[in-house]
Amino acid sequence: MKKIIESLAKEFNERNLTWAIGGSFLLKRYGINDGFDELDIMVSEDSIDEIKGVMNDIAEKLGVVNNESFQTDHFSSYKIQNQTINIICNLKCNFKESFTYSFDKEDISTQYISNNVKIYFSDLLDWYVIYQEIDSARTTKLIERYYESGSFLNNTRFNNKFGMDDIPHVKDRYSNLKKRIYQAG
Repeated sequence: MKKIIESLAKEFNERNLTWAIGGSFLLKRYGINDGFDELDIMVSEDSIDEIKGVMNDIAEKLGVVNNESFQTDHFSSYKIQNQTINIICNLKCNFKESFTYSFDKEDISTQYISNNVKIYFSDLLDWYVIYQEIDSARTTKLIERYYESGSFLNNTRFNNKFGMDDIPHVKDRYSNLKKRIYQAG
């Protein structure tokens, strides 16, 4: 997978596109989840058309099964060397409540250099919210355990990005998580 990520990163970066890795591969980077099946790449709205062009040139496009709980503006899957890569732009879902995650440059949390290629990663706190919104209790709990083990949690961009009053059940979980972390320390 490392070579695939480097190859994609090089293609995207040469075109100055806005993208970052999220999902299970992001969790693996933090040691939260040691298994992953697919690579989720978040893409900004202004980069999606060009990224689709790149992917159509270098990968096999896969069919996508619709799920009525998701209304994402753009979701497509590709296969490269038996690895599935999901391209996601403006993630929208409707499980407990209607939710939209529009990825942009400010949502890139870290970058990693591998063989002189910059690889971008989404913010873990963003995925904490996303996993709650897509009703993945197991993964939400894994991220909470990561933060409870002593990792830094406060993030001004996070509070501004998600307008915590707009997603009350996430706000409550986030507030309770902060209390557990900072009262324990």
